[in-house]
Amino acid sequence: MPHYTDSGPSVNHDGGHLVLTIAKVPFIQVIFSESVVLEVNESMKYFLAVMGMVMIVEGLPYFAFPDKMKQVIRQVLEVEDAVLRRFGLFLMGLGLAVVYLGQRG
Repeated sequence: MPHYTDSGPSVNHDGGHLVLTIAKVPFIQVIFSESVVLEVNESMKYFLAVMGMVMIVEGLPYFAFPDKMKQVIRQVLEVEDAVLRRFGLFLMGLGLAVVYLGQRG
């Protein structure tokens, strides 16, 4: 049986099982038997799928247009920190709105 905790992430060994618990939810469970089996909670599977898709989208321009991305990076280096912060805040807000609308419908 997984051990639940209030004090943040923990890793517990429980009779042949190794369980990573985050925020009272066992996310990853490793079962030691004849072979090592990794079980991932449904929430963690969804999170990992989303992170994988983000990495694909983030990596696509570097793969498809490496020379152009080098030019973009040089231009970004010249932008003031305050402008980058406002742009980042805008993108985070937009992302939050997209997630909200996607979950609402």
